[in-house]
Amino acid sequence: MIEIIIMGSRKIRHRTGCCGSRSQEEIIIGFIPTLYRTFGQRNLRCRYVDIDDPKGQEYPHAVQAVRNKTMGLPLAIRGQEIILHGQATLFQLPDYIRAELKKGTPTS
Repeated sequence: MIEIIIMGSRKIRHRTGCCGSRSQEEIIIGFIPTLYRTFGQRNLRCRYVDIDDPKGQEYPHAVQAVRNKTMGLPLAIRGQEIILHGQATLFQLPDYIRAELKKGTPTS
C-alpha cells in the first residue's frame, strides 16, 4: 500500500470559473476520491493536511520549505519525503502512484 499526505492551505484560493473560487483544501479533498477510484483503497491511502494545522507540524521540513519559499503548495509527501510540490502536484500524482504500484514498492 502507498500512503501519501497531500499538504495544502485552506487560505489559498483558486478561481474555478465565473462563479467564484475554491480553497486549496476543497480542491485536494475533492481530488482524493478520484485517486481512490483510479487506484483503489487497497493500494492507496491519501490524507489532506493543512500546513497551518497541528498535524502539519509532523512534517517540519515541508512546512519550513514552504515558508522559505523553496517549495510551493500543494506538497505530496510519502513517509517523510517530499515527492512532488507546486502547482502541478495534483496532475503529476497519478503518474507517480502508477509508477510506484508498478514497481511494487513497500508501504509508506
